[in-house]
Parts: sequence; C-alpha cells; structure tokens
Amino acid sequence: MPFAFTTSVPSSRGAMSFANSTTANVSPAMLVAMSTMVTTASSATFLSIEDETSVHVAKMLARNNTLTALNLGKHRMRDHGCHTLVDYGLTRNATLRKLNLRCNELTEMGGAAIHRLLTQHPEVTWLDLSCNRLATRGVMDVAQALPFNYTLDHLDVHSNGIESDGIVALAENALRSTRLTSLRLWGNHIGVRAAEAVMQLVTDSAEDTRPLELDVEPYEVGDRVCVARLSPNEPPSAVVMSVA
Repeated sequence: MPFAFTTSVPSSRGAMSFANSTTANVSPAMLVAMSTMVTTASSATFLSIEDETSVHVAKMLARNNTLTALNLGKHRMRDHGCHTLVDYGLTRNATLRKLNLRCNELTEMGGAAIHRLLTQHPEVTWLDLSCNRLATRGVMDVAQALPFNYTLDHLDVHSNGIESDGIVALAENALRSTRLTSLRLWGNHIGVRAAEAVMQLVTDSAEDTRPLELDVEPYEVGDRVCVARLSPNEPPSAVVMSVA
C-alpha cells in the first residue's frame, strides 16, 4: 500500500531531496532504501503504516541522529508494529522528543512496549496515545513507567477504554513523576473511585511547585466526587483553583 513520507532534508545531503517539506509517494518496498537515506531529518510524518513496514521505519529511527518529532497517528498500527518500533527503533534513537501514536489499533498488549519506551528512551517529553484501545491493563503498564521517567512533560491517554483501576494507577504514578505537567484523561470510564483519585491528584499537585494540568475537573455533589471535562479554553490553573 503506497503512503506519503513528509520531511525536510537539505538537498546537499543526498541525491534524494525532501527540501522545503516536499511529499513523495513511495511503496513499502522503497521504505528499505528510505530507512538508509533519510537519517538526518528533524521531523517526519508517515501517512500510512502497517506492521511489516514498521520494521523499516524502526531502521530509520535507529540510524537517525537529528529527528525530534514523529507523527504516526491514524496509521492502523497494531501491537506488534508498536513493539517493533520501540525495540528496534525508538530505544536506539537518542534525539526523539515528541511522538504521536493517536488513533491507532493499540490494545492492552501494546502497553508493555510503551513502558519500555518510557524507561529505555528517557529523552521523550511529549507522548500522545489517545483514541487507542489500551484499556486498563495497557495503561497500567504505562503508568508504572512514570516514576522512572524524568523527562516526560505531556501524556495523552484520553478515549482508551480505561476503567477505574487504570485511572487510579495513572493518578498515583503521576504524583511520583518528577516531570509530568500535563495529563489528558477524558473519554474514559471515570467512576467514583477514579474520580476520588483524580481529586487527590489535583489537591496534592496544587501543593507542589509543579502543578499538573488536566483536561478534567473534579467536583463534589454531596459526598460523591464526580469529574467534568475542562473546557479547552480554560487556563491551566483552573483545575487547581477549583479545589482550593
């Protein structure tokens, strides 16, 4: 299946030029050559990827020494492809900072790969896993990696079918993270116990010198804690102020 590769590489660096952010349509077979030639790009967006071609993307990542942002959203990527990218590419890349894996087909089996990414690729600062199917088991693997990652600023796991146990694990481990300042949770199954954990997270982070920005706002109705989606236009401090 053909797909488009978008990047920018000065024409002086090779016969195949992607200067001025041009787009070239290539077949999966051509990606083997691309993984060798495109080793100095600073950003890349792949518009289609399947598990077989993820091997070649991983090869490119392992060799690239300038890539800082990679967009692999909406690629029908499955768990096996994610494991391949992490084990053979991302953990061997020392420059990537931002990774977008939103709207793929990752399930709870993919959580272990993300755990390895966060613990073995400490350079990543921004990670979007939204609109996958990580569910509770998968996101618990992600959550357990947070205390051992010292660079991640932003984590988005909204709309992943996460139940209360997963939300609680995220809330507890977010507090143990020394760097996380932005967490997206909306679109999951946030029951009473999970809402209480979010309330505690907001309260504790408000006392920290590193307040956490959320996309949900906890509130009390009688003796019951609920959460509401925070408007995108609300300032980051709104969550903290609502509990003060």
